[in-house]
Amino acid sequence: MVPGLQLLSSVVSKKGNPFLRAARVCLLMARGILVCLASFILSPVVLLADLLTPGQTIAKRWVIGYLAIILVVTGVAIAVSHYEEVQTNSAMEVLNSFYQRNIELDQVPFGSEINMVAVRVGLDPALIASVVEVESDFRPEVVSPAGAKGLMQIMPATWRELNPGGPCDGRHPPPAREAGCIFDPLANLDAGARYLKMLLDHYNGDFPLAFAAYNAGMGNVARFQASSVAGIPPFIETRDYVASVLSEWLGRRQEARSPLVMETVRLLRWWDLRLPWVTLGLWLLLLMWVIVKLN
Repeated sequence: MVPGLQLLSSVVSKKGNPFLRAARVCLLMARGILVCLASFILSPVVLLADLLTPGQTIAKRWVIGYLAIILVVTGVAIAVSHYEEVQTNSAMEVLNSFYQRNIELDQVPFGSEINMVAVRVGLDPALIASVVEVESDFRPEVVSPAGAKGLMQIMPATWRELNPGGPCDGRHPPPAREAGCIFDPLANLDAGARYLKMLLDHYNGDFPLAFAAYNAGMGNVARFQASSVAGIPPFIETRDYVASVLSEWLGRRQEARSPLVMETVRLLRWWDLRLPWVTLGLWLLLLMWVIVKLN
């Protein structure tokens, strides 16, 4: 016990004022709670130290505390996995309702072209407009430092893959040279929407992953998919991009609760990827400790 608490306990243990006896009971309860918390929190360290120094003995409370922490972490992992699935389904229902809605947009730059492309490709016009706003701020002749061009900021290599027989190779600077040019608003919107639809199909409708791939490339998503939050590469630009597109899209459809739902999903998915490994590590440590003790 802490020296100050021990001195106070010895003082109040003497017969006399009922208040002092009640205080002593409270101190004993506090001591018990501290011991339980220490046994719970520090038990992995104690078992690991005991494993590394065979022949020593530890109190039973450390083993009980370790078993308790395993049960708690395992229960939390199961609960997080279940709740993450529930929240994901809820968020996807909201987004899929937009995905399939195809309500035309009004008072948006290049609105008629966006609505036309959305019907042709099968995307929500608000989604396409959100990508355009984040990518180029509706400027059809903008060129990024990396070389992406037009309203939907398409790289020349991607443009050539999407338009193999087209008159434009996507390499020239602005302005547009013909109707099917990379800087032509309708052609650029059509190519970008087809590419985005391809990514959504590839990632089975996982919008954050599709947006991340649109920004950082499918290779980077595959590289970090198992270790990053919601599979999004750990690039500040990419994470800001995904959040911006989702915010713009959901804002255009005026679904106030959806950003919170998506943020909850991303947080839960981060924990859902890591808690099983923590649980596995705790069980392996216990198994190794039991084997050493039996030997």
